[in-house]
Formats: sequence, structure tokens, C-alpha cells
Amino acid sequence: MGDKNPKKGKKKKKSAVLPSAVTTEAAEPELVQKKKKIQ
Repeated sequence: MGDKNPKKGKKKKKSAVLPSAVTTEAAEPELVQKKKKIQ
């Protein structure tokens, strides 16, 4: 999958990684705060 269109796959991966991280932080603020406290 993504062998015929490497450019499209790369763009999709970047787009999926960014919103994914943002959604995780927004959906689990408690987890983020805990991680910040530990660090």
C-alpha cells in the first residue's frame, strides 16, 4: 500500500501524525498533565 503513490502516502502520514497527536492531547489532557508532572 502506498507503493504506487509514495508522495501521496508521505503526505497522508504527516497529516495523520499531526492531528493524531493533537487529538490525543485534547482527548486525554489528564494523561498529558501527568506526563508533564513526571518529566
